[in-house]
Amino acid sequence: MKTGMKALLIVTLGLISAISPAPAAAQEGQSADKTNELLKKLTPEEQAALSKSDSANDRVKNYLRVAAGRLKNARALLDTDKYAEADEQIQIYTAVINDAGRFLTSVRARDKAHKTMEQGLKEQLRLLEGIRRNTPAEHFDVADDAVRTSERVRIQALKAALAADDLLKTPSQKL
Repeated sequence: MKTGMKALLIVTLGLISAISPAPAAAQEGQSADKTNELLKKLTPEEQAALSKSDSANDRVKNYLRVAAGRLKNARALLDTDKYAEADEQIQIYTAVINDAGRFLTSVRARDKAHKTMEQGLKEQLRLLEGIRRNTPAEHFDVADDAVRTSERVRIQALKAALAADDLLKTPSQKL
């Protein structure tokens, strides 16, 4: 990667960090127990897709496909004013992204899987931001948690893709 492109990515990450401060690490996302409980609500086909893959990059693509499906379901439910059902879809989406983040910690730095995850989450965050904007106040926390979790995993993937952990800081850290 050219030096100019790397600098641009670092500046972009800095802007993301400045815009959306993240909570403390202990409070980020969902607890491991809740994540595992929500992952049990995946269909057998989705569970098989997440556990079966030839490479880390293929597994990340499967995580992104499953997550995208849940976001589409949530969007459709919101359009028909079924907020409780949409909340469940968003919670499952958040659990899938949390699990993907846990998986990525076992993948070596600069692996293509990190880039795939970062780019996929960047795309999904656009849809998720729209969902968050269209969500009533009483259901806002679920969508906001999903956005924060996606941003956290995206930053984690970007750091690993660039192998720049010492250069890039999470929103709660100072440079």
